[in-house]
Amino acid sequence: MPLINNEKYSLLYQRINLIYQKPEIKASLEVILSVFTVTVLIFAAIRPTLTNIASLQKKIEDLNTFNIKADNKIAQVFNAQTQLNTYRDKLRLFDEAVPDNFSYYDMAGRGYEVMLKTADQAAPSFEEKAFHDFHMYTLDQPVTFADKQTKQLELYPLQNITASQFYEYNTFASSVLSIIKFKNTEANGIGKPLPKGTIKVYKKDVDNNLEFIGEDSINHTSKNEEVRINTGSAFDLVGKTIVKDRKTISQYISQRTIQVTLRNNSNENKSIDVIHNLGTNAKIISVENVTQPTVDEYNNATFKINIAPNQEIILSFLERTEY
Repeated sequence: MPLINNEKYSLLYQRINLIYQKPEIKASLEVILSVFTVTVLIFAAIRPTLTNIASLQKKIEDLNTFNIKADNKIAQVFNAQTQLNTYRDKLRLFDEAVPDNFSYYDMAGRGYEVMLKTADQAAPSFEEKAFHDFHMYTLDQPVTFADKQTKQLELYPLQNITASQFYEYNTFASSVLSIIKFKNTEANGIGKPLPKGTIKVYKKDVDNNLEFIGEDSINHTSKNEEVRINTGSAFDLVGKTIVKDRKTISQYISQRTIQVTLRNNSNENKSIDVIHNLGTNAKIISVENVTQPTVDEYNNATFKINIAPNQEIILSFLERTEY
């Protein structure tokens, strides 16, 4: 086995040492080693951060995917709720027609049985009776409830009501309201005490189909009293209010000019009641482009405005407050 020639390697070391002693070589080599060392240390330091960034990016992508799926599920839930509200009154028949241990074998016989039962049995209804200063509503037949089941029973069936529709804009409000109003009388199709609750309003369209147009909550309303239902904002009617001028006449008197702009973007004539609530010490001094308003016991001033299709009307009035 050959021996290592120490003199040979000693000579090589001395030559390298002589080269290293040159200033330019020494400086260059030290710079290269320093850069390499710093690079290794920086990579070792930021590697966990880079790993965390990659992990967080993956989590963000997963959450975005989850949000998209969640939005789709929410849309499906809203659609299911709409279908449930549409067919809620008919779910009773489904509960009777489809038993817990359902099978296709006896489906036809069971459906026929329910059909006969439904034909012979009237829908549940309530009988109203006055008692002292109250009204009681008694169901005319028993109702069966399963364990933890909830049933919704209709107090009054669908009824045709004679009502009037108008539009209402309260000054400084953001929209024009669609209002349906009727008097609770037999002549108008009802004439019964109405308990506090929700009234749903339907109207026939051009194809003679009933379409849902809105709902509102009412308070206890006896017969012969007025019922007012707010079905929401009118899409094609726009209202806007600004204060154009404000003056201080004296220490106890001030006045302001209020301008109301109304637009009818529909293809029909519309009648809008513009309502302005006057303060306790306020009154309207003058008006422009409209007749004088009527003022009720609640100090609400009402302007009756008729507006043609695709027309804009600007009315203004001077309000004075005296202390």
